[in-house]
Amino acid sequence: MRKYIIIVFAAILMLLNSCIEIGEKITINKDLSGHVEYQLSISEFASIFSGFIDNSIEMQVKSEAGKFIEKLRDQPGISNVVYQSNLPSEGIKVSFDYASTRDFNNALFAMGDAKKNLFTPGYLKANRHRVKKINFSNYLALYLKKEDIEIPEQYLTDMIKFRSTISVPKEIKKSSGNNIKLSDDKFSAIQIFPVKQILHDKVNTGVKIRY
Repeated sequence: MRKYIIIVFAAILMLLNSCIEIGEKITINKDLSGHVEYQLSISEFASIFSGFIDNSIEMQVKSEAGKFIEKLRDQPGISNVVYQSNLPSEGIKVSFDYASTRDFNNALFAMGDAKKNLFTPGYLKANRHRVKKINFSNYLALYLKKEDIEIPEQYLTDMIKFRSTISVPKEIKKSSGNNIKLSDDKFSAIQIFPVKQILHDKVNTGVKIRY
């Protein structure tokens, strides 16, 4: 009986392995303005377990998300902010346009209750031929520590995937970074990590693109 339970538990973990995905889509236009989407997606299988989620947790997530959205809407250079939520069955999605990468970076810092200065690297840098996204693993660890947020166990974070897609206005000539793949049309660079590697292993998430 014990062996049977272990097999069933292992099978469930395998199914859960791709249940949750955190997505980031950054589009850069010719004039260096752009569009951003952040999405927490929950698979159909994971939604089966949605009934076991405490309603208070759901309300807390929605409340915190609402605060972030209000801060985002107040930021200069940020427009068309859209927030969609269908918790706990499907997930949440936030999208917005930015006038420049400077506005984008300032907005991200404001959402984290921080202020960017001359010595703070921007999350994203872009010109008409190059894009650079910083390695944010260490900064994320510092933020979680500052906010006293406990990092989940490794076996849980290994079940969550982080997918980042950066799209540029011309064909990509060269790209560098861990786990980088180009789309078929070579206009997008895609990077995928288990969240475990970001939170626990401090993997380098930096990306460089030349187009």
